[in-house]
Amino acid sequence: MSNYGIEIFDNHVIILMEGKRVLLDTGAPTSISDGSSLQMMGINYNLPSKYLGFSIQEFNNLIGTEINILLGADILKNVNFLVEWDKKEIQFSSTPFMCKGVPIPVDFYMGIPKIDLKVNGKELKVFLDTGAKLSYLPLEITSRYKPVGTAQDFYPGLGQFTTDIYEVGVELGNHSFSITAGNLPELLQMTLAMTNAKGILGNDIFKNFNVCFNYTGNEIVLVEK
Repeated sequence: MSNYGIEIFDNHVIILMEGKRVLLDTGAPTSISDGSSLQMMGINYNLPSKYLGFSIQEFNNLIGTEINILLGADILKNVNFLVEWDKKEIQFSSTPFMCKGVPIPVDFYMGIPKIDLKVNGKELKVFLDTGAKLSYLPLEITSRYKPVGTAQDFYPGLGQFTTDIYEVGVELGNHSFSITAGNLPELLQMTLAMTNAKGILGNDIFKNFNVCFNYTGNEIVLVEK
């Protein structure tokens, strides 16, 4: 088991790992780096320099802070990890964590976790994306709410975009909580639909729970704080 501190920057999780700043991104199929290698659970990884044409420097510019590595699903799929947002800690393990909480079944698409999220009494398949500072829901849902502001986000290959944001009540397991949700640009929403997913649950989840990502057991576990 390996323990590291994390920094929260603009709702992103940055792992402070052996002198490197590593963005935790369960929504990215591929890890990349600025040339830095990554050692995790006894394995050394030499990573490519770009993802969808985006380099680490371009990610730095869009996020607004420096990272050395984007840690994506190609590596994360082989490990289990526990994120404790308030303590600013993350643990990695080769075996599932024995967390006391609510287990949520997980499916995977290209290594990216998909879960069932209930919104307005209806279950939606959504990606659980720790690289997303916002959550995203389809316009047919958010149109029932009044916007509470706007936010700027980005997506590799598309660049920056602006969206209205809404406070939306959701249910996951037997827990109810609110998320800050925006709308993806039409092209991204169409791409999402091709994966049979309707939305994205971003890092709002960590404001409500510590989360065990027991990937080798095909589940996450929600642990109340």
